[in-house]
Amino acid sequence: MTVPPYSKSTLLLMLLLTSSTTVGVKAFGLTSSNTRKRSIPWNAMGFRHAQGRDIIASPVVVHMSATASTDAQPGQTETQAPGFIETALRSAAMKLHTKEQAPREGQAESKPRAEPYVPTIEDYLRFLVDSKHVYEAFEEAVQCEKYPELAVLWNTGLERTVPLESDIQQLVKEFDLVRPPVGQKGMEYANEIREMIVGGKGTVPEFICHYYNFYFAHTAGGRMIGKQMSALLLNNKTLEFYKVRRL
Repeated sequence: MTVPPYSKSTLLLMLLLTSSTTVGVKAFGLTSSNTRKRSIPWNAMGFRHAQGRDIIASPVVVHMSATASTDAQPGQTETQAPGFIETALRSAAMKLHTKEQAPREGQAESKPRAEPYVPTIEDYLRFLVDSKHVYEAFEEAVQCEKYPELAVLWNTGLERTVPLESDIQQLVKEFDLVRPPVGQKGMEYANEIREMIVGGKGTVPEFICHYYNFYFAHTAGGRMIGKQMSALLLNNKTLEFYKVRRL
C-alpha cells in the first residue's frame, strides 16, 4: 500500500493512535482516577487514502490512564501527599468557623446573634446634616479661584446643599425634632476636603478622586439607602436630596 504524503505531525499522531502506549492523563493536567477508552475510526478523523479508502479499516482504541508512569505494577495506584490547602490553610480556616458554619470541623465559639439595629428618624436627620456639611465643602472647593479648572464641576445639577437644607427643615418641623450639630466624622472629612483645595495642601487629581467617590456614591448606592429609609421612616416619601435633575 502506498502511503499518502502526510506531514510529520500527522504521521506522529497516527503512530500514537495506533500504538498500544498508555497515555497518562496527568500529562494533560487532568486528575481523573478512571481509565477511559474511546474508539475513534480513522474515517471519523478524516485520514483517508488518496483513492478515498480508509488507511486502516478497524477502529483505533485510545487508552487514557490516570498513571503517567509506564512502570506501575498492576493493582497499584499512585497517591499524593495532602497539599498546603488541605492541611495548614484548612486548619486555620476551621478555627474561624463555628459548628453552625462547619458542623464537622468548626472550632470557633458560637455567639448569640444581636438583633439588627433599626434606624430612627433622629439617626436619619443626623445623616442628612452631616451630608450637607460635606457637600458644602465640596461646593466651596470647586469654586476656589486657585484652581479655575474645577469650575466645570460647578452648577452641574449635582449640587445637594439646597435640597438637603430643605429636607432637614421639613423633617425638623414634621417630626418636631431638634436640629443636631454636625457630627465629628462629618466635620473631619469636610475639613480635609477644604484643606485639600482651599488650603492648598492637596492636588486636583487627589480632590477629583474624593469628589467622584462621594458624589456618585450618593447618586448610586445612596439612592437605594434613601428608598429603604423612605419606606421605613417616611411612608415612602422621596426626599429632595434624591431628586437629581437630568444633566
